Amino acid sequence: TSRNRQTPIHYMGPGENVLWELTPSFASDHAFHCGADIASLSQFAAEDEVLFPPYTLLVAKRTCGPSAGAAQEPLVTKVESTLSTDSMPDGQTLGSVDARIESEGDKRYVAIKVKPHFS
Repeated sequence: TSRNRQTPIHYMGPGENVLWELTPSFASDHAFHCGADIASLSQFAAEDEVLFPPYTLLVAKRTCGPSAGAAQEPLVTKVESTLSTDSMPDGQTLGSVDARIESEGDKRYVAIKVKPHFS
């Protein structure tokens, strides 16, 4: 995980990719939610690496609450169908999930906003 957005984009291959945009909570008495900065220990300090504890869950943020009684399509299905559809324009959102289609050079990806969660 990196604080520098360009680091994961640099490592993406051409074609279909996913970029997880983490928005951690502030530190509390229960957990250190923003990850541990290990840049000073890394061989590649410019990558601004951050480590999260084992079993950290990434919870997709929603842009709006679910409609009463409405069935929601699973996020995995949305990402797979979106990536395989070249006709989707950049900036296209994925329903109620806080995500959008982006591209940089030959790299096309879905940027999904998530919050680290510790159980």
